[in-house]
Amino acid sequence: MATRRPDVSRQVKRALFREAGNKCANPGCANWRTHLHHIAEWVVYQTHDAAHMIAICPTCHDAVHNGPLIIDDETLYSWKRISRTGDRRDHVYVEPGDRVLMMLGSLAVTGDQGVTVFELGDNNRLGFRVVDGDVMLVNLQIADVGGHEVLRIVDGHLRMGPGAGFRYDRVPGRAAVFADDWRMACPNWVMDIMRVDEPEFARNVDDPIFEIEVVEPGLLRVRGLWVRGHTAVVVTRERLAVVSEGRARPLSLMGAGKDSVLKFTGPLTTALFGFR
Repeated sequence: MATRRPDVSRQVKRALFREAGNKCANPGCANWRTHLHHIAEWVVYQTHDAAHMIAICPTCHDAVHNGPLIIDDETLYSWKRISRTGDRRDHVYVEPGDRVLMMLGSLAVTGDQGVTVFELGDNNRLGFRVVDGDVMLVNLQIADVGGHEVLRIVDGHLRMGPGAGFRYDRVPGRAAVFADDWRMACPNWVMDIMRVDEPEFARNVDDPIFEIEVVEPGLLRVRGLWVRGHTAVVVTRERLAVVSEGRARPLSLMGAGKDSVLKFTGPLTTALFGFR
């Protein structure tokens, strides 16, 4: 009678995922979804020894067993020895469409070459550029209330450091950043002003402080908040809002959906909105 194969413990799974940098351990692969591969084959050794296991994506896992280019055990062990920083790396892919739009609340923005929506200092900006008429390369940065960078996307390549209190979750086509406490990213005065128009703003830690989602070919939706000094830009599902400390309510820009489009004709080096 065959012996039932026991489950891999949660501790071993977590250790192997961390070792791989929370993605496929292959340094040439960006896939975040992983399988656990037994380098020391289970059928022979019948052990879940983390020293002889590795987290690799389904494609690389299949290549280990069936690929025309051999991924041998020596290569797998060399991947395990790589020192990882703990940063999260990802890529924002937008399927080309008939037009290129970024949704901000209920309003869309576009430009022939792309658009820099706004810049609030070095660590707070949002924009995208268009290549060959259809490829959208997203560029943005988000900082915490202390001005320290939380997340950066450069031409679609995402990097988030291992900062305490923030976590990154994603599924294909959608990524989000959550904070253990909204006050880590959002000052109280921003919350108070935003709640005049959106009473539930920043009340639930299960709501992301930042979210980026590919809705359809050529159409990307962004939510988030960017704060510098006494000014903040907040993008919710309803509005693009500018908040100034001391004002009674936000200045909101709203539209009727993806067909409400602001087209920017200036250069990428100039921001569409010069918020101060």
